Amino acid sequence: MKNLIYYKTTADFDNTGEVLIYKSLLEFLRQHGDVIINDGKSIQPKFLSRIGVRENEKLSHHTTLSFIPYMLCSSLIGLMKRQRFYFVTGVGEHSVCGLKSIIKNIASCCFLLLMRLLGVKIIRIGMSMRFGGGKLEYISETILSWLINYYYVRDSISLHNCRKAGVSKCQLAPDLSWGYQSHFKDTGIDRKDVYMSFRYFCETKGNSEKYKNKLVETIKQIVYGIAPQIEGNIIFSHQCDEDYDFMKEIYDQLSDVSNLTLCKELITLDNAAEYYGKAKYILSNRLHVLLLGYKYGAPTICVSDIEKHRKIRGIFTDNGLQDVLLDFNTSSKQLLSQLAALTENTVSLEHKILMVENQNWQKLDNIFKCIFTRK
Repeated sequence: MKNLIYYKTTADFDNTGEVLIYKSLLEFLRQHGDVIINDGKSIQPKFLSRIGVRENEKLSHHTTLSFIPYMLCSSLIGLMKRQRFYFVTGVGEHSVCGLKSIIKNIASCCFLLLMRLLGVKIIRIGMSMRFGGGKLEYISETILSWLINYYYVRDSISLHNCRKAGVSKCQLAPDLSWGYQSHFKDTGIDRKDVYMSFRYFCETKGNSEKYKNKLVETIKQIVYGIAPQIEGNIIFSHQCDEDYDFMKEIYDQLSDVSNLTLCKELITLDNAAEYYGKAKYILSNRLHVLLLGYKYGAPTICVSDIEKHRKIRGIFTDNGLQDVLLDFNTSSKQLLSQLAALTENTVSLEHKILMVENQNWQKLDNIFKCIFTRK
């Protein structure tokens, strides 16, 4: 009897990075059982469409019950049939900071305990984890982890945070976006355009003014530095709707750069090949711009406050790609010199990233096989 996999999604359709990781996860899960996805009123239909959810995978195709009651009822029935049930959650950034997070963890403990009593195996995968540092925060996450069968984070910094909190079963798995297969066919066109896609904050939106000012200054320096040197255009783009206004704000300040254009269309998984498939290279401070762009033949390079941008630093350093992390706290002359050195041979840089992708896809495939193989 096939595994039944409950899959919880909570992301936004206008953030291509979130679509990317949820779609990749869905494609892995399909290989190991029948997937049931919550398509209730709180879930955006456009998001489900963008990650490619099939009609028979939607909860509404099977029942009029809401997601949690259906999981409980079908798990109880499945317990008698000796069918295996899994509940997949996690994905993305998680923060255990303050009383609200502690209460949320306690509530989750009650729910997961009930699921475990019904024989459901719990999987958390694809997370970045950070903590406020309080003892109760650590304890609440440790107790929660006892009820989770498989607990994976996506970078070594999160792994260290979890181990410090007492989550001993925590393991490292590559970011799920490494597993997405774009099936892009490079036609060998002469790539001339440079894409730039940035958000105004580092890790959180609070107290972001200093970071934003430094980033704007750095982006301007890069534009003025490379605009006379490239044969094509510099294209300001965005993978998240909220980034458009920021990119336009900088674009409006650079009216004297003749080969600078602003892309108004959101770059999605459906149209990424049309844009990134023509790029020479891509600059960004968004993780999933960096982890999507290279899939279309364009090496990606991060420009940010590397020390403070822990998520990107952790994932890229874990994969031996720290060379593509450019710190905007260095002088503009040094940063432009590093950029020139990196982009001197974009084919070699792209090949290096693709080798890492292949290794990470294999790791993810092995992890899912270990989770779902009947023992």
